[in-house]
Amino acid sequence: MKKLSISLLFLFLIFASFHSCETIKQAGEITRLKDCNFSLEGINALTLAGINLGNGSNLSGMEGGQLMQLANALFQKNLPISLDVMIKAENPNTKPAMLSKMDYLVLIDGMELFTGQNTRQYTIGASNFETIALPLQTELFKAMSEQSKEKITGLINKLSGKDKTPVEVTVKIKPYVSIGGASVPYPGYLTFVQKLQNN
Repeated sequence: MKKLSISLLFLFLIFASFHSCETIKQAGEITRLKDCNFSLEGINALTLAGINLGNGSNLSGMEGGQLMQLANALFQKNLPISLDVMIKAENPNTKPAMLSKMDYLVLIDGMELFTGQNTRQYTIGASNFETIALPLQTELFKAMSEQSKEKITGLINKLSGKDKTPVEVTVKIKPYVSIGGASVPYPGYLTFVQKLQNN
């Protein structure tokens, strides 16, 4: 009976020790993610109705053929837009940081056009960084169905370069770390703002 009690106590101590180690590991994973610095690197591969606008740093206006292509898309009310949002994650820690997924929300001129989740997992090396690409695409008329015709026209004019006012892109992200099969989110959303200039 005494041997049985000692064995049970030994097993309990092993379990408690394992549980304690797991708790410390979990706390470490969360802390490393919270210590990471996230920044908006920029916008890549911006296209509107199949017209390549590059990174949006110089929306200087479209050529004749492109204007015809845009006019045709407008007539058909089928205006696809796609872009890659580039996020830089820097890990200042002496151990790698894990990123299991990321929620995102993207607004253009204050209008929510993209929302979703990037489920790709990343390992950010110790004292290193990782560039994360969020490929986004939608159809403007559907995405802006609740917006007025003036707002839709205004955004199209800015993207095409007809209106020289900068386009404001707001990116909100929420990173997650996976611990014991559960996803633990970064506290709150990280928000970044970039203006696409017209020259």
